[in-house]
This record gives sequence, C-alpha cells and structure tokens, in this order.
Amino acid sequence: MLAAGCAIELVDAVTRTGNPGFAAVRPPGHHAFPDQGCGFCIFNNVVIAAKHALKNGHSRVLIVDWDIHAGQGTQECIADDERICLISIHRYQDGQFWPNLQHSAVKTQFKNTINVPLNDIGMGDSEYLAIFQLIVHPVINDFKPDIMFVSCGFDAALGDPEGEMRLTPAGYATLTHQLMTWRVPLVMILEGGYFMDSIAAGFEWVAKAMLGDEIPRIDPEAVNSALVPVINRVLNVFGKTYPSLAIIQSVKRKLRTGEPTEEDDTEQYKGTRISLPFPTRGVYEAQDKPTALRFSEELRKIISSYSERKSYKAVHYVSQPTAATPFTYEPHKDHITLAISDEAKGIVHLLIGKSLNPLLPSAAFQLSLSAQVISSIAQLIKNLSNVADMPPLYISYL
Repeated sequence: MLAAGCAIELVDAVTRTGNPGFAAVRPPGHHAFPDQGCGFCIFNNVVIAAKHALKNGHSRVLIVDWDIHAGQGTQECIADDERICLISIHRYQDGQFWPNLQHSAVKTQFKNTINVPLNDIGMGDSEYLAIFQLIVHPVINDFKPDIMFVSCGFDAALGDPEGEMRLTPAGYATLTHQLMTWRVPLVMILEGGYFMDSIAAGFEWVAKAMLGDEIPRIDPEAVNSALVPVINRVLNVFGKTYPSLAIIQSVKRKLRTGEPTEEDDTEQYKGTRISLPFPTRGVYEAQDKPTALRFSEELRKIISSYSERKSYKAVHYVSQPTAATPFTYEPHKDHITLAISDEAKGIVHLLIGKSLNPLLPSAAFQLSLSAQVISSIAQLIKNLSNVADMPPLYISYL
C-alpha cells in the first residue's frame, strides 16, 4: 500500500511542479494483475499511478517499461483503456525467459501494448538507443502523451545475473534524458534489479539526468543482429497504427532498394507455461563471488572513464528551398552541417541527429512525407555512410 501510495503522491508532485520524479519503492509492481499479485509484486504501482493521473487532469499516458522481465501485469491492467499505451522492452528468448508468455511477443491481442522482445543476451546502450530512436520516439510523436511513466527496473544493467544485458549507468541516464526532452511530466517508478552495484550506479545516474547534470558520452557499438528482426516486426505490425513507424519503414525500404525485400514476420515461441504455484526458493543460482567482483571492477572502470568528459558532435541544420533539391552534408571536426528541407527536418533530426548525438532534444515531426522527401533522406543516409569517423546510423542496421 505504501509503494502504491508513494507512486500516487509522486504523480501529484510531478504534475504540480513540472519536475521529473522517482519513486524508490518496494515491493515493485509491474507483474501484478488486476485481481492478484505475481512475481514479487502485490499492487501494480505504475498502473495505479497512471490511472490516478487520468482521473486528475491528464488524458493520455505512456508507460515505458525497461525492466528485463515483461510487464505482463501492466499489459493486462491497461488492456481496456486506450488512453494508456505501454512499450515494454524485455528479455524474451523466444518465450524461454520468465514469464514465458506468448503475449510478450510483438504480435498479441493487446492493441495498446507494444512489446520489444529481446531474443539474445549481452545487449547494451547501443541496442536500447536504437529501440528508443526507431520505436519509442516515433510512438511518442504520434500518441502524444501528456504524462509519461517509466517502470524503471535496473536488471538490464551490466552485471545483473538475471538480465545478462549490458546497459551502463550513462545508458540509463541517456534514456532518461531523452524522455525528458519531450517536455512532458515524467514519473519513474522502481521495479526489479539483482546486482546491487549496478542498481546503485544506475539510480545515481538516472537521478543526475533528472537534475540536469552532465551526462557522459556513450561510445557507439555495433547493434546486436538479433535485434534487427524484432524492430522490423514492430514496424510491420504497428506501422498502420503509428504513422511515424510507417515513415521509418519507408526510409528503410528505400535504403534497401535493389536488395531482397522479403521480411520474415514470423515469431518463434519455444517457451513452456509455468504451472502454479511457482516456487520461490532455489529457482536461480546465486551469482558466484568471482563473477560479481569481475562485473564490479568493469563497472568501476566504466564510471571512472566518465571523468574524461568526451563530447558528441554538434549537428547544425541549413534549410533547403525545396524537397527536390538534393540533401547535402558538410562534415567538420566537432560538428556536421546538414542541408535539408524544412519538411524533412524532424525525421532527419531523429534518424541522423540523435544517432550522432543522443543528447539532442527531441522534436516532433510530420506524420506524412512525400516520396521525394523519403528518397532524399535515404540518399543522405547512404552518403553519410561513406564519411570517415561517422558511426553507423541505427536505421542502417535494419
């Protein structure tokens, strides 16, 4: 009750002040169903808080759940309320990771849930930034929430024995910052986490982001190939509902002109439903001490590197008179200038600008673009791939 009450009070405080807030509560909540608890969750804190927001002046709620486990309870609790949209980014392993449910995949009967199921371990900052760029931000652009919630688990963090992912403290801070730049009230509620060093560091840097402190640069890494079909599947399934996802899919297809266009839209389910009652003791092996120490040392080195204060390239925009004029670029040591039409600026800012500098502010973009603009954007992306020292743009992986 105290956890749910804290989440409700946080909604009121965030709405009143306009400042983001964090509810460091226990027990967590995102596995709890409308009529019963589940997965160490008694009441669904984030849904209770979201519905409180709807009763007190808000009209559209987005919940981003980046806990490593699918928030199946949240999915069920909001199923009948189209004013709430859930984006759940979770480990799935083709249904072999708890809660082992088919409706944690992309295609489900839950129309207001967008699942991003991860079918491999070891995913980190680059994969999550790609998901935010290619899925989360387009959905925000179209759904237009007037308050956002994060089910903030830290079990996708480096060293967590459950998640086995590699999100860093700067990664969590960057994701938080990106949501804040939409200038919509932001409520973050603690969910899971099983490696104390990463929980502490992750929370510290999320708090720094909420306070407006400087966020360390993330060095780009290649995106795990197992993520690519998942993002493509989300674009295919939800492109009709969210026009911005359809735009991204159009740019992707233009980039792939002349290549095979067949897209595998099938999902595998290899899981087995778990019979109740579910055991609560001896299910998972404890992380051995040498492994924990190794991850602690790796985390310490990562945090120590933040003092180097490396910066991202700046991105400047110059308006082209018409979409028919070819889009061009001019690279410099510390910035790049993009000459584009005003019509294309929003989507170029998302697909190119935020790939080069993920700390850039978010900006709304048009929900429809001409074929000429789509072609010009795709050509600009192709041209940028030939620039020295230019990191691959996330859309180029699709």
